[in-house]
Amino acid sequence: MLWRSMNTRSGIDIQSFVNHGHDSKNVPALVDTLEQYCSPTTELKHSNFFIKCLRIVSCTSGKRMGNYLISLNLFVKSLYLLNSFMQLCLLNLFLGQESWLFGIDVWNTILSGNVLKDSSYFPRVTLCDLRVREIGIVHRYTVQCVLPINMLNEKVFMVLWFWFIYVFIRNVLSFIVTIYEILYEGDRVSYITHLYRLSSTRSEDDDYVQQYTRGYLMQDGVLIIRLLSQNVNDVVAIHVVNKLIENYTKRQQEIEVKQRIRQQQQEQMLNNEPCQSDV
Repeated sequence: MLWRSMNTRSGIDIQSFVNHGHDSKNVPALVDTLEQYCSPTTELKHSNFFIKCLRIVSCTSGKRMGNYLISLNLFVKSLYLLNSFMQLCLLNLFLGQESWLFGIDVWNTILSGNVLKDSSYFPRVTLCDLRVREIGIVHRYTVQCVLPINMLNEKVFMVLWFWFIYVFIRNVLSFIVTIYEILYEGDRVSYITHLYRLSSTRSEDDDYVQQYTRGYLMQDGVLIIRLLSQNVNDVVAIHVVNKLIENYTKRQQEIEVKQRIRQQQQEQMLNNEPCQSDV
């Protein structure tokens, strides 16, 4: 809920964006949306050294820094990690004693064939106090009681323990991967380059791919494409990346052509000046 309510503040509704990706006809619209979202970040392309350092270490987050969504994603995953750890703590508190290895202990008991062995967590046998009334007299007896339900409870809590451990480990790995994606820019460039090469064999465009990933897509744009790939399929993500790079390449080539023409005109003007001075 936090992710869904906060990601829209970035200027793009991730849920709606991904849902539109299920229809291949919406690829042009997805490309336009992503280009509009990433365009404000171009203001930082030629920014000063301090801003570039902030972008690399992600100490400052926001849409203009190109890392609002990735920072929000990291914060949400940290909450998932904290939640799974607290569930393990509550389970340990509920079971009592030192039950951090509760599931492993029960599993070893099952493998050893001692299923009927008394458990320190869920005892099979306990002592019960009974009152027996006779005429004018109340007799109190302490007898052994069998608790067969605890055999079932033990297995249920064993499954819960293993599930909580699985969720905790998965959240830890997801958190580490997200930090890696934030800190290591080469991983983002490699990911976008890989998707682009699946649809194009033009190796001469690799420089444009790197420029676009670092200067325009940045962390948020790459995250959106990853979410599109994970929640829809790789084919749609490949088409979107291919179109984005194609549009960027055309724009850059047009700029380069204009720069060459301007440079040639300046050279011609410089060459004409000595001729006029001789006259």
